[in-house]
Amino acid sequence: MSDFRLRVFAAAARTLNFKQAAQELCISQPAVSKHIKSLEDHYHVRLFERLGGRLCLSAAGRAMQQHCHKILQDYDALSYAMHLFNQETAGRLRLGASTTIAQYLLPRLLAEFTSLYPDIEISLLNSNTRGIEQALNAHEIELGLVEGAFKSAGLIYTPFMQDKLLVLAPADMNVPAHLNLPEFLQLPLVLREHGSGTLDVISLRLAALNLKLTELRVVMYLGSTEGIKQFLQHSHCLSIVSALAVEPELKRGELKVISVEGLNFLRELNLVQSPGPTAPLAERFCSFLLEKTAAKG
Repeated sequence: MSDFRLRVFAAAARTLNFKQAAQELCISQPAVSKHIKSLEDHYHVRLFERLGGRLCLSAAGRAMQQHCHKILQDYDALSYAMHLFNQETAGRLRLGASTTIAQYLLPRLLAEFTSLYPDIEISLLNSNTRGIEQALNAHEIELGLVEGAFKSAGLIYTPFMQDKLLVLAPADMNVPAHLNLPEFLQLPLVLREHGSGTLDVISLRLAALNLKLTELRVVMYLGSTEGIKQFLQHSHCLSIVSALAVEPELKRGELKVISVEGLNFLRELNLVQSPGPTAPLAERFCSFLLEKTAAKG
């Protein structure tokens, strides 16, 4: 059994916020303070200090954070190995997924995975692609699923399926079903925010046509695909959105697909990991995901 004080410290060190750490761990804020004080008393150090009203790690806290990550990984690996002797699969798995994957692909896969392995405790961080890559580098998660076209140095990417981006318009918008590129460039667009994998793919495809994002008539950037879909239903703008995200709206006739001559968006969805050995539960989830998405393809 791992020392819960270390899990409390890890959450507090990552968030630099005792209240947020308490919420993550489902304990009270005073309990967080008590566990941190217990560690400080045990080692006769201060782990946190305040600078200008902001909480930050002390030198001792930074040293503990480095060791804490490795210790908690080893605890999780030990728990997994011991449960295998009873033909059980148990432990903690920290996943991160970029927005489209987290909202439209992963929920049904996680439902099936947890039905197969009910003793696995899973947490899911939802952010854009850059946020997931940063979380991996900060050891906040063990495995990421991202949709970006650009890859960050020092991380390992494994494609698991393809996704198509569609040019969409509200069903009642007076726009031809087929546009040439100059016509498309004149129409208003609402797109995902900078840092999103969707916008990465759009930028890369435009660059292949010697176009810049600034040459599009973008009226707004929004931080979620759900927000874009709602915006489209109350405006006369186009957007470029994953096919995974709009199946219900297309079936109900609320949105329509617009083809643009010479403009196609096909992207890979990737598993992304830090270098080094893969944690056993992360490896098991990778195998499950690759099997399920291969069957879909």
